[in-house]
Amino acid sequence: MEVEFNKKKPSTTPPQVAYIKFFTLIFLCVCLATVLLHFALFQVRYPLQIGAVATDIVILCIITVMLFETHHLGKIWGHPFVWINVGILLFFFGSLVELLGEFFVKPGFLRYSLENGPKIFAFGVLAWGFFQWGKEKVEAGRRFEKIKEIDGLTGLPGRSSFNQEFERRKRLAQRYMDLFSLIYINIDNFKKYNEEKGEIAGDNILKKMAKLLSDNLRSGDLIFRYGGDEFMLLIPGTKEEFAEKIARRIKDAVEDEFKDEGITVSVAVSSWNMSKDILKEAEKAMQRAKKEGKNKILVAK
Repeated sequence: MEVEFNKKKPSTTPPQVAYIKFFTLIFLCVCLATVLLHFALFQVRYPLQIGAVATDIVILCIITVMLFETHHLGKIWGHPFVWINVGILLFFFGSLVELLGEFFVKPGFLRYSLENGPKIFAFGVLAWGFFQWGKEKVEAGRRFEKIKEIDGLTGLPGRSSFNQEFERRKRLAQRYMDLFSLIYINIDNFKKYNEEKGEIAGDNILKKMAKLLSDNLRSGDLIFRYGGDEFMLLIPGTKEEFAEKIARRIKDAVEDEFKDEGITVSVAVSSWNMSKDILKEAEKAMQRAKKEGKNKILVAK
């Protein structure tokens, strides 16, 4: 069963993932409030302690980044994010002790150790976490470069490359709850356009479409030429709602870019579900979109 984009749909996020994200958001918001309070207090009491102020600013930026990642990633307590979250927790503990110490505890070795020990250790843990995160991204890029079979016309990897990456993503999703979504795009009436305008004009449409898709996605999102007039987008770390927004943005961009050529697209969205084959669901949704008049977005259910 598929539903159209503009209809309200129940969330397909597994309950355990929703709970993890909810409590992580609470945890990060508490940490953010504590560090903000620490920052404000030390600005007032010790305006010349530039190091403490700079440290608080760095941690506030890190917490903000993790708040964003919590919103759209399914593995927020998986590797390498667990290291970053532990680092934030350690810094939160040190800041909380320092705040309480300002009002209730006299200066001394024990207070100094409890305030600064966790913070020093936190920066080591955070550095390791961000190092692992960067390493993971670099390795993913190298792996993708290694497996990709380039389509000569569009410069995109082809269907065999998609099949390899899709199987890898399925394994990650099954093992680590690392959610992902597929956005299946088909150019409407492309065969007719080719016949009327010629193959050169058709090739230009495919090239422009490939560039448009690349320009409207994040750096970690993957684009494949799935067939003659078909493209498949693999969007890591996303659930259905976020994938729908991307699909709508792409469809609007296509309508704006190709209004003179009269080109439209049909789009099918399918998100990871342990009990279903999301690729087959995306293909079924695309078939239905074509039967229902094309130029629309359908979300597989």
